Order: sequence, then C-alpha cells, then structure tokens
Amino acid sequence: MKNILLIQVLQQFSPVQIKSWSDYCQSSYHLTNVNLQKLSQVLQSHINQRGSTILDKQATWQQLHPDSAYRASTMNNYLSDLLQATYAFLAHDELQRKEDTSFPLQIQALLDLGLPLVAQRILKKWKGKWEDHPEQGATALNIRYQIASFEDTIELLASKRKHTTALQRKSQLLDQYYTLEQLVNYCNMLSRQHIVQGQYDLPYLKEIFSKVETSDQSLQFQSAINIYMALARLLQSENDDASFPFLEEQLEKYPDALPPAEKRTVYNFLLNYCVQRINLGETHYYQKVLAIYRSLLEEQLLLQDQRISQWTYTNIITSGSRLKAWEWTENFLETYRAYLPAQDQYNAYHYNLAALRYEQANYDIALQGLHQVEFTDAFYHLGAKSIQLKIYYQKEETSSFQALLFATRQFVSRNRQLSSLKKNAYLNFLKLIKQLFDLRYEARYWNLEKQQHRIQKLQDRLSNKAYTANYKDWLSQEQEKLFEKKE
Repeated sequence: MKNILLIQVLQQFSPVQIKSWSDYCQSSYHLTNVNLQKLSQVLQSHINQRGSTILDKQATWQQLHPDSAYRASTMNNYLSDLLQATYAFLAHDELQRKEDTSFPLQIQALLDLGLPLVAQRILKKWKGKWEDHPEQGATALNIRYQIASFEDTIELLASKRKHTTALQRKSQLLDQYYTLEQLVNYCNMLSRQHIVQGQYDLPYLKEIFSKVETSDQSLQFQSAINIYMALARLLQSENDDASFPFLEEQLEKYPDALPPAEKRTVYNFLLNYCVQRINLGETHYYQKVLAIYRSLLEEQLLLQDQRISQWTYTNIITSGSRLKAWEWTENFLETYRAYLPAQDQYNAYHYNLAALRYEQANYDIALQGLHQVEFTDAFYHLGAKSIQLKIYYQKEETSSFQALLFATRQFVSRNRQLSSLKKNAYLNFLKLIKQLFDLRYEARYWNLEKQQHRIQKLQDRLSNKAYTANYKDWLSQEQEKLFEKKE
C-alpha cells in the first residue's frame, strides 16, 4: 500500500491530525459506510505503530472481511471513497482552524435563509476581530473587503433607498487589495527572472506606480503597498539605493503590517538584492545581509516548521565568514545543523564547514571537507567548485587549477537550469580568476607592455559595476593584494 495515494496523504499528517481524521471518519454524519469506518481504523493503527509500513491490500481486506474472499475492485473502491472523505476532512479541518474562512460561509448561508439580522451578528463579531488589527497584507485587505461587501448587502436589504458608506469602503478596499496583490505578483516575477531562465510580462507595473504616487491617497498611505512598491522598484532597477533604506524603515516602522510568511518573503527579496550588489563588488552589503538574518532570528521568522533550508544555512555562514565573525558563525553552523532537513544535513554541514575553513585560510582541511560532499544541485555544485578554484589559486596548484577551470566552464555553458544572468556571472568569474591567476604566476615571463595591458583590463572589469561576476568582492581583494606585492 505504500504507493497508494491515500497512504501518501496520511503519511504527511501529524499525530494530532491522524487522531482528528480518525474521529472524523468514525462519525456517521461524515461517513455512513461502516466498511470505510473500519478501514480508517485499520490504517490509523498501522500508521501509528509502524510509520510508513502498511499492510498490503489483501491483508487489509482480511481485517475488514475475515470470512470473505478478496475482491480487488471492491477494495479499490473502499480506498478511493476513503480518499475522497480525506479530502473532505482537510476542508473541514481548515474551516475549524480558520475563523476567517468559516465566517463568510456562515454569513452567506444565513443570508440565503433570509436571516439578515442573524447574519449581521456574525458579521459584527468578524468585523470586531479585524477593526484594530495592525495587519495590512493582501490577506487582511481581502478579509476587510469581504466584511465591507457583506455590510453593504445587509444595509441594502434593510433599506434599498439608503446611501451606504460600506459601498465606498468596499470599492477602496478592492482597489487596495488588487494593487497590493498585483505588486506581490510582479515582485515574484522580477525576482525569479534573476534565478531561472524565462521572462515575465509586467504590463501594468508602470500604471500602478503612477496611480499610487500621483493620485490615490488611499493607496499612498497603505503601509503594505508602500513596502511592495519600494521592493518592486528595487528588483526592477537593481541599483535603486533610495528604495533599500526606505524598505528597512517601513519594516521597522510597521512591524505588524505583514503576516509572518509575507514578511519573511520580503526579507528574502532584500537578501537577494544584497547578493546582487555583493556580486558587483560592493562588499559593505555583507553587513546588511547579516543584519537581516539576525532580524529573522530575533523575530523567529528564520525557521519554518522548525526547519532551515540548506540555502539559508549556507548564506548565513557565508555572510558571517566574510565579516570574519568566526565565533558567531561557528556557533550558528553547529547549533542550526540540527534544524536542516535530514536529507540535506550531511552535505550542507560539511560543505559549509569546508567553506568556513577556507575563509580561515585552512586550505587543506577545506579541500578534504569538500571531497566528502556529493553535489546534485547546479548552484551548490558551482559553489564547491568555486571554493576549490580559489584554494588552487592560493596554493599555486597550476595543473589542478587549469583542469578544474576547464571542467567548470563546460558545466556552466551546458547547464540549462541557470538563467542567462546567473550563467553570465559564473562565466565572468571564471574569466577573471584565470586573469588573476595568470597575473600572479605567469606575469614574470611577460614584457612590461603586456603586463600593464593585462592589469588595466582586469582593473577595468572589476571596477565596472555593470560587469557582473560571482565573488567579485573576493576577486577585488585578491587583485589589491597582488598589486600591493608588486609595488
């Protein structure tokens, strides 16, 4: 039964959910078929006792019908019907846990029964919950829009000739909700274009900017809209220095404007922006990166379901290492290792330990650590190869450097997962580290004119902010060290 869809769903339930599901299935109101009730008990028992080890269909049939021969078609029907009942349970559970999902259904049902005064009592309770609520995200605006819509309906039923203020409020909230939701979508589109191949159309972004900034006061003073406006400008321009501090100011000024999941997303967008600036050689953005991660830790937004992704874990350790915050970084690396998903824990820990040792100039230990890790993701793979190249550069291991440089260039050129921007940044890094390697170890064999030409070419590319390359900060630092020695 391991591959049966019903079993796959149930295996994702928490113990509390399994108990609630079983209670739901035992209710004759929800399930009238006694055989389905028995089947739910059998599955609950085996999931609780053996985790993912479930009896096969024939063994389960014998528990349901010990005196009858196995009938595959009937057993399949049982499983299919119980799966549909499980879907219904998930919807029921959602209604039980989320008042904001349940309230509009209750109000509409009462209105359909011709009981507007009773519906108004439920609406008053719902409105009271949100009247002084600080949250201004898309979900909150949608809820407030629904409340205003029901208020208008009930007022209209009470007096068809009466002017209702709820209608105006409903219209404003719909404008705010649409504007914010579209900005959120555009921010996601702009961000993803930097990560994977593909472009998105943004047909109304300029119109939204114009509407918010020049005409509509109800939009201008909406904190969540201001946050996403600044974020969209930041992601669109890639070098909008004014939007970044404004975003930081808004997040600090209105800490409860966005729900935790949305706030975490905004922080992630900011982190992506910082990485782009770092790749342009602006190393002071490492301070901002670490500050953002510390804010996520303090606000308890870093962990999701008591888990941290391998990429977040890696980015935090990289930021701490670049700032030489050795004690804090090592403590984080060890403490949060336990919060990594089980399937990622070994690789992520050993990769980042090796990366930390590289930053501490323990090159041999770093190489040994990297050799323990098997990389299956393109971005992770390239991170490891980049560290190896930097180590071979520091240790003057020419043959290893040249062989790895060639293999990595081939890997990047042929990889279809990388966006054109990411691919270009990796290939430019490979060009620049090759130029740096040649200047360090081969320049003594060149004439003065060739040396000066190569030096100037490297300096021009590193100083050009439009020339994107990964690890540009490291390349710039190594270039400075190299020229200090020459002088």
